[in-house]
Amino acid sequence: MSQSAVNEGAGARTELSPLLAAVLILVTVLLLTPLFKNLPEAVLAALIIHAVSHLWKVAEFRRYRRERQVEFRLGVTTLTGVITIGVLPGLVIGIASMLLLVIWHATRPHLSVLGQVPDTPGAYGDIKRHPDYQSTPGLLVLRLEIPLFYANATPVRDAIKQLVGATNPPPKTVILDIDANERLDITSVEMLAQPLATLRAAGIDLVIADAANP
Repeated sequence: MSQSAVNEGAGARTELSPLLAAVLILVTVLLLTPLFKNLPEAVLAALIIHAVSHLWKVAEFRRYRRERQVEFRLGVTTLTGVITIGVLPGLVIGIASMLLLVIWHATRPHLSVLGQVPDTPGAYGDIKRHPDYQSTPGLLVLRLEIPLFYANATPVRDAIKQLVGATNPPPKTVILDIDANERLDITSVEMLAQPLATLRAAGIDLVIADAANP
């Protein structure tokens, strides 16, 4: 990390900078070593500290704390790991924490209930964000905001059943928009088939919209 910081601080802008740095290092080792023989290690430490000092952005941490508490806590956790354990273990802690956060969000999908936009035929939007959007009697339009895959297929199935049960009067048709999906795995297809059979038994049609080709 310190090498990248020194590289950036020196004004590097392209991928050729590491190659140029390697050439200069080779020249220094072969020809200029006597000039640096008696250079104290404290000078090298000062160069590294100066290079990485601009990476410490207190204002950014304050903004994270104000706007994104979870990301702020992950940053503090990573910083604590770097200080107490070491740079590499600390970075591993940060990366692992972010991966766990991504998995946590992916396994908790959000289904939006859509309503028709006033004075705009064929346009629908989230009713929760726009209470003035109008729902169509007998029709429940849902939109899955994240890709559907095996890890979140069961929560999506349960959410569909919950939203249908909470609709009064019960809808005659449910439209599920899965435009966020490029393709569906076998587990997702099987999970979608379960509410399909259940809703049909209750006299409700389930229609999948914007389904991509497998």
